[in-house]
Amino acid sequence: LNRNGSPEMQTQTVEASVDRPDTPPVDYEAFENMKIKHGGNSNGRTTVY
Repeated sequence: LNRNGSPEMQTQTVEASVDRPDTPPVDYEAFENMKIKHGGNSNGRTTVY
């Protein structure tokens, strides 16, 4: 019972952990891209774009 319960619990935790952090990173990357694009356009940095 312990062996079966441990893996199941760990799997659930991993899934929840991956699901939660998976969303923020994507948003962060999009934000960074937007910031870089906006900053480049505002600063007139066409080379970076």
